Amino acid sequence: KVSEYLETSVEYSFATNFGRFTPRLTYSRFLDEYFQLTEVAEPTNRLGTQHGSDRYRLTGQLTWQWQRLAADLFVYYTPGYTNDRPGSCNNVVGRCLTSFQQLPAIEATSLTTVDGSASYWFDNGLRLRAGGRNLFKRESPSPWSFSGILGYDPTRWDARSRVLYLEVTWAMGN
Repeated sequence: KVSEYLETSVEYSFATNFGRFTPRLTYSRFLDEYFQLTEVAEPTNRLGTQHGSDRYRLTGQLTWQWQRLAADLFVYYTPGYTNDRPGSCNNVVGRCLTSFQQLPAIEATSLTTVDGSASYWFDNGLRLRAGGRNLFKRESPSPWSFSGILGYDPTRWDARSRVLYLEVTWAMGN
């Protein structure tokens, strides 16, 4: 497997009476990605397909810190892709003319999700952190975008949808 990858970020941090804010924008881009079984075999380009990497991704982040409080907000954008292996009538619900008929490629739509968290540090080394992933409960980008019986692409979307969490950590002093 050969991959060429580029990532760049822009961020700016500034202080106010309400704390320190740090917005950041990250652009990730795969320039090339292919698989080649042997030196003489024809390379297979899977960039921008279900079994390959996304052509690009955008991540926006806003961090806020004020005394013992901190919060992070993340916005993730993943572009659509081509599912070049959506399966056959044997393993996908639907009507087909013949058994094992290969289904045509599906264009999966883009996906934007939002994650967030907030933390507080206590004097005794205790830290409480609460947050969530996919806060707005975005559904899978398109139905049947993954071959098999799942009905979604587990490499790009979490079937649990929204996940909320509470984390407690304690650091003992020296």
